[in-house]
Amino acid sequence: MRALSRGARLLPLIVLLAWVTGIAGAQPATLKGTVVRIVDGDTIHVRLSDRVEKVRYIGVNTPEVHHPRKGEEPGGREAAEVNRELVENKHVRLELDVQSRDRYGRLLAYVWIGETMINAELVRLSGMRDATVRLGVAANNVANASTEGFRPSHVVSTALPGGGVDPSVVAGDVEGVDLVGEMVGMMMAQVAFAANAQIMSTTSQVDRRVISLLA
Repeated sequence: MRALSRGARLLPLIVLLAWVTGIAGAQPATLKGTVVRIVDGDTIHVRLSDRVEKVRYIGVNTPEVHHPRKGEEPGGREAAEVNRELVENKHVRLELDVQSRDRYGRLLAYVWIGETMINAELVRLSGMRDATVRLGVAANNVANASTEGFRPSHVVSTALPGGGVDPSVVAGDVEGVDLVGEMVGMMMAQVAFAANAQIMSTTSQVDRRVISLLA
């Protein structure tokens, strides 16, 4: 058997390097359109130049509004309204992932309005909502500390699979208010709200860099 020349032996390596370099330098597929319908907190309809596409936010999973088996889940309508305020009738830019569609045929995308990534905005807003609910519950407990027979409520926060949290208020079953604990809780909620607001106003460029690195 004739030995391969040095160039022939290097050819597979050259092809592999070219393929890897092409992937590393590839940019995510981008589409532009207008939001024409809000389905729920993590899904929208976008009118492109030649069609309307159902688009699912990457990395966001909010409570359902129209689930065929579960029906409307707690918090679903509120999440849809937040999404509506952010994107309804807005011009958006869609950056598609390596897997461009899910098993239901929906486009999977990072949704941008200008320099703001809506996916990240929704996750941060859920943190602000959680802080607001905690602050309100703690304030109500403190205000009723001297009410005879009052049973303070508390907040249970459930981590959402796609990111963010879903807070729910649970009625208390024990009388008496821990004033120190409630005051500490109020301060922590205020700090959490301010932190999420600060992140929201300063990290759009970081979001873009992360997406570029992952592309």
